[in-house]
Amino acid sequence: MDKKQKYILVTFLLGVFMGALDQGIITPTFSSIAEGFGIEYNLAVWGLTIYTLSYAVSIPIMGKLADRYGRKRLFMVGVGLFGLGSFVAGTTGNFYLFLAARAIQAIGGGGIFPIANAQVAATFPPEKRGVALGMVGAIFGIASLIGPNLGGLIIDFFDWQWVFLINVPISIILILMSLKIEETREAVQRPLDLGGVLVVSIAIFCLMYGITHLDRNDLVGSLLGINVWGYFVAVLLLIPILIFVEKRAQDPILNLQYFTQRNTLVTLLVGLSTGLLMSVMFFVPLFAETVVGVDKGTAGYLMTPLALASGIGAPVGGALLHKRGPKLVMLSGFLVVGLSSLGMAYAVSGVVSFIIVTFVMGFGFGLVIGAPLNEMMFRNVDKHESASALASLSLFRSIGTSLGPTLAGAMLAGVGPEIGRRLSTLMPSGMTGTAMSGGNMNFDAGALEEMTASIPEPARSEVLGQIEALVHEVFHASFTDLYILGIVFALLGTLLILFYRDKKSTQQ
Repeated sequence: MDKKQKYILVTFLLGVFMGALDQGIITPTFSSIAEGFGIEYNLAVWGLTIYTLSYAVSIPIMGKLADRYGRKRLFMVGVGLFGLGSFVAGTTGNFYLFLAARAIQAIGGGGIFPIANAQVAATFPPEKRGVALGMVGAIFGIASLIGPNLGGLIIDFFDWQWVFLINVPISIILILMSLKIEETREAVQRPLDLGGVLVVSIAIFCLMYGITHLDRNDLVGSLLGINVWGYFVAVLLLIPILIFVEKRAQDPILNLQYFTQRNTLVTLLVGLSTGLLMSVMFFVPLFAETVVGVDKGTAGYLMTPLALASGIGAPVGGALLHKRGPKLVMLSGFLVVGLSSLGMAYAVSGVVSFIIVTFVMGFGFGLVIGAPLNEMMFRNVDKHESASALASLSLFRSIGTSLGPTLAGAMLAGVGPEIGRRLSTLMPSGMTGTAMSGGNMNFDAGALEEMTASIPEPARSEVLGQIEALVHEVFHASFTDLYILGIVFALLGTLLILFYRDKKSTQQ
């Protein structure tokens, strides 16, 4: 790896780290944001929802613009928008301006990851490309996993605004670093596919809006709501319009051949399955808290082995690419994640076994979210459209990571009612309502302590012990179902990857 390659890699790794970190760093700040703007908590959550919607819409557009006008230019534009949005989000006193800033931030973020992958893939020769892409995957995985913990750490010592303001100096540094990188191509003179931009944007918005309004506590019931099925129907109606528009475009925003060529279609669907599979990771801290029995703060820090292993697995998978091909690496990754999900369901009994199993799981995730998928796409498209191709892959993975937590969370939806039902056999009627008032999946141990205060000792200690065992049992049973779903997602990815035809890269 020469100095030029190292410089390009470091620049884009920093961009990926900043962009991936932001997707989770906001999660612990919702209460602080609600308090700061004087709004309800459910409105504060729109800070994440608007980011998710705008991010998904911007991915294919930013990728296509990078192929038309140069990856360096669009990377700098993306970083600039990300920094601008972060600055406004961290300084405004108006909640609606805050949401607009989050949208600007997301539009910038939508260009960072796919453009970084495309630039790194184009910079390195095939024998070194896997390791470089593996490092990108490692940084993405680590940043995604530590984001919530870092967000919690920031609000413990600083105002919540610094969750956003921390991005501003990083964005400035990235823009200055990017100035030294050579541009990839001259601007394309063909007309921009504005019709395709409009239809694709509306279709992606409708799809993601419908997904974000699925209720994991009532999945089937929420499907019947107009906020879900209405938007899904709109997507179906827009598909033939999109095909009509894109077939007539000189330079389509979405290449329809990705859906007719076997390898690119398989790659996109595998990307979707990896997004679904990643959803099982989002519940690991809750598993540690409710099943392993550690406190909330410790549960967050126990994500460290998983994040570390992901950072190891991604470059290892990249190193194996040139010798073994992406298909075998992906199959190995799905096998490891599937087996570790089985371990989470049936083998974890304490902190030590939890750390071992999650470390193995993280290593497997590193294999599947790192270099192989990007290499699979890169090998099967023209080098002049690599950014838009990898953007399409990022979009499918983003759809999976949005849909997956809802499906996985549905496995835990019955926890609250089941605990309430079983508590009624231990405690007098009416005493369990407050403990379960937080929602179907929430359990307020503090409220239960207060409710049992009237029970004399030693009977009270005995009742609390029985309740603790009951809660553990119910959560463990529900998490068993969740990680069986993880195995199903891994099997889905395995079956899909079998249809991929491995071949050597044609891009040098």
